[in-house]
Amino acid sequence: MTDNSSIRFMRICAAGALVAGVFLSIGARHDLERGRVKLRRKLAELEELRGMERRIVRYRGAYKAFGGLSVKRPAAMGDLLKRHMAGHAAEDSRSTRQNLVPGWTVRRQEMGLGEVSMDKVMALVHDAESGRPPWRLTRCIVRATSGAAGKARVDLVFEALDGE
Repeated sequence: MTDNSSIRFMRICAAGALVAGVFLSIGARHDLERGRVKLRRKLAELEELRGMERRIVRYRGAYKAFGGLSVKRPAAMGDLLKRHMAGHAAEDSRSTRQNLVPGWTVRRQEMGLGEVSMDKVMALVHDAESGRPPWRLTRCIVRATSGAAGKARVDLVFEALDGE
């Protein structure tokens, strides 16, 4: 081989190596981008699983706490109304139940109290939320009336866990 042919051969080999390097680099970059997308998807799934784990820990804690109660039913809403709204019956009342896990249901009590004294309403809410298991006030609508001061039309919605 002469110097010209060996130089030409080296140039062809270098050009081939350069072309191969360019194609390998493009392929590697494409693989890295696919890997990045896959890794982001896995990280999102991991965060979702961590959130599920946190909820499970909370649920297990609540299940254990409610399971340890000596009384598994909330106070009867009718008794609470008699105690705090003596002589004033609810104008409208609906009660529903929804099963959660074996042995536990959610009770929902909706009531329209009509025109009542707000201090009696607050005493009712406080008493209901102080019970074990407690009722939780989930909605309260207060409408002003032209009646006596401190009175209003009140609609309440309570929810409570009920152990069967």
